[in-house]
Formats: sequence, C-alpha cells, structure tokens
Amino acid sequence: RPAPPPAAPANPNRTAGETAGGWDDAEFVEGAKLYNQALESYQAFQATRQNRESLVLVEQQCRGAIAKFQSCRGRAPAGINLDRHISDCYHLISDVRQSTRIGGR
Repeated sequence: RPAPPPAAPANPNRTAGETAGGWDDAEFVEGAKLYNQALESYQAFQATRQNRESLVLVEQQCRGAIAKFQSCRGRAPAGINLDRHISDCYHLISDVRQSTRIGGR
C-alpha cells in the first residue's frame, strides 16, 4: 500500500513568515515537520527494504506529530483539518507495522 501524502507542505528549512498548511503555529509546524520527516524515512525504507531499524524512529516521529497536532485542537483555524493530519500519522504507523510484520517472516 502506498504511503499517504504529506500532512502539510512543511519545509524543514522554512524561513520566518513561511507557513505549514497556511497556518504559522509553532506546534502545528513542528507536527508537520515530524510527519514529513517520518514519511520521507518510510519512503526511503520502502525503496530499499534496508535499515528496518529506521522504522522505530518513523513511528516515534508520527507519535510526536500526533501529540503536536492534538495540542493545536483549540486554536486551529477552520481551514486546518487536524483530524486528517492525525489520521495520516496513524495510517503511516499502520504501514510501518505492516512492513515490520512482512519483514519478520
């Protein structure tokens, strides 16, 4: 199953004034960065099927992103779909666990 699309167009090298998903909230931006880093690492694993240990970090990053997104619930503008971002994180965790099971055979 292909990996989900990035949660938000976060750029780890963003400059002041740039936003993630159109909302410049520090917790949200950090959550987007964590998710995007996790997705990038997972896609790298999928391409080579090497360094299975990297999947542990992918799951940790997703859980960190979930915590960041949940902390934004009370202040997110209407255009920011936190539930979708959180769902994307859980989906990636599920993909990681599936990859771990397949590789463990």
